[in-house]
Amino acid sequence: MQAHQHPQAHTHVFSFFSSNLISQTRQAGGFRRTHPSLPVGSCLVVGTSEGISATAFKLRNKIAIRTKTDTGETNEVVWDVANGSEDLSRIANEGKFWSYIAGTIQEVYKKYGNVGGICVEVTKCSLPVKKGLSSSAAICVLVARAFSKCYAMEKEMSVLEQMELAYLGEIATPSRCGRMDQACAFGSGVCVTMTFDGDEMKCEETPVGNERTVGGESTSDNECFHIVVCDLDGQKDTVKILKDLQSAFENVPPKVENASHADAQKFLGELSYEYVQTAKRALSSNNAKLLGQTFTEYQRAFDLHLVPLCESELTAPKLHAILADPKVKIYSYGGKGVGSQGDGSAQFVARDAFQADLLEKHLRNVWKLEHVMRVVIKSTSSSSL
Repeated sequence: MQAHQHPQAHTHVFSFFSSNLISQTRQAGGFRRTHPSLPVGSCLVVGTSEGISATAFKLRNKIAIRTKTDTGETNEVVWDVANGSEDLSRIANEGKFWSYIAGTIQEVYKKYGNVGGICVEVTKCSLPVKKGLSSSAAICVLVARAFSKCYAMEKEMSVLEQMELAYLGEIATPSRCGRMDQACAFGSGVCVTMTFDGDEMKCEETPVGNERTVGGESTSDNECFHIVVCDLDGQKDTVKILKDLQSAFENVPPKVENASHADAQKFLGELSYEYVQTAKRALSSNNAKLLGQTFTEYQRAFDLHLVPLCESELTAPKLHAILADPKVKIYSYGGKGVGSQGDGSAQFVARDAFQADLLEKHLRNVWKLEHVMRVVIKSTSSSSL
């Protein structure tokens, strides 16, 4: 990249990927803007240990970005700051490789003015993209965070503000993501409850391990839950899935003759909200078995209510084959797809740390999956984020 105008101290920036423990009710919550009869949306999200590392520094009148994928492939681009929001808006609308970054920078300039240019160089990306693990949200958060650090705006740009800028940057593209993915901003192993009421979003750290269970279903005090997440090495079209799922809210309440829309609204509303509450009880009481059972029940209901809306993507043969694997059932209490689902990623509640080891080896050796990781959710206390 030929964009270095003067020496700068490099700022190190990191953004995590995230995995939604449960659920899809954020879809319904967003539609409360126009349909207040819908329930408030809610979901549980945890940050993974994987993510994107980068160095960044200020430039006077250039935006220089160099990215690196998990395979080592690099891409780079240089834009003139002088061309302003018009170019950034055009690039975001293209829906191509650089669109998410351009959309986020555009939102930073809208909020804080044209503060100047920036050079961001991704030094490591530890998971593949387009697998339901919030890779697009992670790069958007990273870009917002780079501006925050390079221009000493940490006080003005809180974590929640970084999430907001990342979300606005992402929906400036053809992607129609929800607000959940930006929870990757909170970091690894942090379990967050997010609620959505139209354009309003609230985040609260979810209590983990504060209550004790009886009868041997609890895990240890220091490492409550071992969640094994794997890239299924399949294909998925997130944009299509979200578009098809959101079509269920064309009419609220749904027309009598449209049973599939009625089923989807029920699942994305009241049913998913109940799954979130059950999962929160499992986390609070250290009950890994209950959390795994909730995963399995959620997946069964997801398939029943949502697959008819997007069969080409949500039939997901790889996902369902692994979920049905007898060995996987031995090592885990239950599992489900991640994010908008499809053959992107899967996650499982391991029975304990040892069984998590066995499950990881099984997924690598038998299913030949390259990207398998573990998220450890530790005991914590409730606090507002």
